[in-house]
Amino acid sequence: MGKSFVISCFSPQKGQFATVFEDITERKLAEAELRKSEERYRDLYDEAPVGYMELDAEGRISRINRRELEVLGYSAEEVLGRPMWDFVVEEEARRSSRRNLPAPAPPVKDWSVCTGERTAPRSVS
Repeated sequence: MGKSFVISCFSPQKGQFATVFEDITERKLAEAELRKSEERYRDLYDEAPVGYMELDAEGRISRINRRELEVLGYSAEEVLGRPMWDFVVEEEARRSSRRNLPAPAPPVKDWSVCTGERTAPRSVS
């Protein structure tokens, strides 16, 4: 049959019984398509050859892809919820973070990244 239904049963009056069938097939198909689309987007984001991170309104990392984790040398658990500026050495970046985020970031060519090995910063180009 290939259909999905919500079935509701109730008693409108003593001694009576009613059943209502609501066809939700279209909704279920739309939900399945949305899940597929979200999975494609998640794969594209996570497997991208460049690093991505998403920040919340306070500049904390709310999402980060695998490539960015490789560049930084940290695990997701170590960076999620922390301010992005914790991973940028440039003093101007730190000053900008203290002024109400989102602040204009310094040019990328001037940033240095703190690696997970906690060694000397390396420049990102």
